[in-house]
Amino acid sequence: MDLLEEISNKLHLPYNESRYVYHMTTQIIKVVRKYFFYDKFKLGYFTCSSLLTGWDKYANYRLLSDGQEKQFMSKFFEPFENIVEYDGAVYYRHASDFYDNGGNSIYPKGTQGATLHKFMFPHTDYSHSYRGLLDPDNYSYSHDVLDFVNRKLNMAFPGNNLWVVCFDFDYVSIYNLDTLSHMKRY
Repeated sequence: MDLLEEISNKLHLPYNESRYVYHMTTQIIKVVRKYFFYDKFKLGYFTCSSLLTGWDKYANYRLLSDGQEKQFMSKFFEPFENIVEYDGAVYYRHASDFYDNGGNSIYPKGTQGATLHKFMFPHTDYSHSYRGLLDPDNYSYSHDVLDFVNRKLNMAFPGNNLWVVCFDFDYVSIYNLDTLSHMKRY
């Protein structure tokens, strides 16, 4: 049975939603294969986004001139060390604990992460019908689709404990739960 059939049979989704889940599952596996295990990095997380995810000041960055951009980036990357670029992805290590807006430590000092500026989501005419499939907590959806995609991800990379989750249609984050077990939402 191919993946699309398996999605249709196990998840009982309408055809368009099955195609969306198929596309996202294959895209996530391709991205992990290419970027997650790059070189000597032992990533705690990897994020694909059309934005610089996780940092609310990025909206201001998009409005800056070239000189202001360089000044912003030097401040922005200050908490990171060992910044390396590979095929569009930026790899780094946190030089200090990274906290969310509520003051909770998300990434402890030394956590290695990477960000790829790529929009992974397929075009949909009705995004409200799809965005909750891989972001169920924000839309009160069942976790069945997210669990299915995570099973497929871990089957593709045996011996790893990976967890993928989306935030709306803004970004896709892949976590190594051996390093960041608190990132699994439920």
